[in-house]
Amino acid sequence: MGELRGSERGILTELDRHPLGSGEGLVAEVSRGSYLVADVEREATRLYLVLLRLGDPAERLSLAHTRIAQGHLFLGPMSNLVSNRRRVLARICEDDVRAHDILSSCGADLSLPPGLVDTLERNGIPEWSLPDGVDFFSPVEVRPDGSLVTAPSRARRGDRLALLMAEDVRCVMLVRAGALTLSVRAWCPTERIAMPEQTRIRVPANEGRSFRVRAGEILTIADIEGRQIGDLVFFSAADPHERLSTSCTRARCGRLQVREGAPLFSTRGRPMVTIVEDRVGAHDIVSHPCDKGRYELDFHVIGHPSCTENLVGALREIGLEEWWLPDPFNVFMNTVFLEDGRYFTEAAISRAGDRIVMRAEMDLIGALSACPQDLYPANGYRITDLEVIVGDTNEHMGQR
Repeated sequence: MGELRGSERGILTELDRHPLGSGEGLVAEVSRGSYLVADVEREATRLYLVLLRLGDPAERLSLAHTRIAQGHLFLGPMSNLVSNRRRVLARICEDDVRAHDILSSCGADLSLPPGLVDTLERNGIPEWSLPDGVDFFSPVEVRPDGSLVTAPSRARRGDRLALLMAEDVRCVMLVRAGALTLSVRAWCPTERIAMPEQTRIRVPANEGRSFRVRAGEILTIADIEGRQIGDLVFFSAADPHERLSTSCTRARCGRLQVREGAPLFSTRGRPMVTIVEDRVGAHDIVSHPCDKGRYELDFHVIGHPSCTENLVGALREIGLEEWWLPDPFNVFMNTVFLEDGRYFTEAAISRAGDRIVMRAEMDLIGALSACPQDLYPANGYRITDLEVIVGDTNEHMGQR
């Protein structure tokens, strides 16, 4: 099989049921926001998939980063496929089989058909340079002694796998056994790919609101009018003593700032959320929430609203006391670091409609304060509303 491109941009946006049999392969350039759908036509089908980011072939799917980003050895619905630069390349949005190999699959074991090898070489990709890929529908069992055993494929006729592309990517695909039909769609191809209902919570200026997120759900924080900081905290719904730790996050990520693909860790060193999209790239994990002492001592203002009071008030349902409040993840807060170790806050650079999107790695209770700081330029001297969106949406992957 050969190569598929589409549209005047040279990137495939639609493909209607392209059949592939055992030993057949395909290279397709698929646009960001499109769905790659594989419908199984024969039992025991196995599909090998490699992803290369268009525009930078050195950035490619990394099984190690994929495992680290989700804190799990196995893939399932809502799992992200992550690059060697910690960028989300694609996300599984439908998975009937839920048994795939990201532990022992190895590109060196492939036997590529000559036509596919020729296509790769025409695109400047030598066969030897292919990274390891995902062996879909090929379950791996981990034995107590740590050894790996590949089990027979569980795929049955009628099963479906659907990936939502988070970047423009070149997909290298090989059917290792069985047969399937590939499609590319610019929208959810059927009602079977149904996203969970959304919950939208408006957080008024100078106030705080709480919310709940289930493991695997998508959490979006949106800046409605721009330049508005939000102080965001998380607690484990199973045990609220386990809460967000920005110090653990700094230590585990080895950075003073977080970016796409980075997890935020708890006081027990477990990932609480993973950032899957970030339109702003300027957030803070070194500062505490503002409190009444800050305004009284530094600005000589009595009774000013504060993030500490907002968050404690929003989380009364779990009996939160002020001393129990963790340092927050300050979304849209523009902290600048100098070479001599000093740092300070400049005006937020987020614009109206900007957002940061996270995937919950455990059941969470969260709270967000629309920061009331209007006495220096962090919020542009103007406090406005934020929005919390719980539940998945095509928007966060399909638009920028």
